[in-house]
Amino acid sequence: MLSVAGYLEAAGEMSRMTDMLEPELASLPAGPPRARAWLMLSDGVGPKTMEDVARYEDHALAECGTIQACAPRCSRRRRETPPVPP
Repeated sequence: MLSVAGYLEAAGEMSRMTDMLEPELASLPAGPPRARAWLMLSDGVGPKTMEDVARYEDHALAECGTIQACAPRCSRRRRETPPVPP
């Protein structure tokens, strides 16, 4: 499913990608697959504000935990998101 979502994302079909991933998010394996889905969704049509984007990226980072292959990418994406004012 993540592969198809990746193709939709690459094709600019963000609405279709979001519609496909959101209902299946909880059923994805925890860890890197779910983190990848959260990152993809952070670029989708769901987040309406930078706070939403930051929250999606925080979910992705939490899914990574200490998994070396996953955490650096999620951390980098989170650092690149502009800070949300208090």
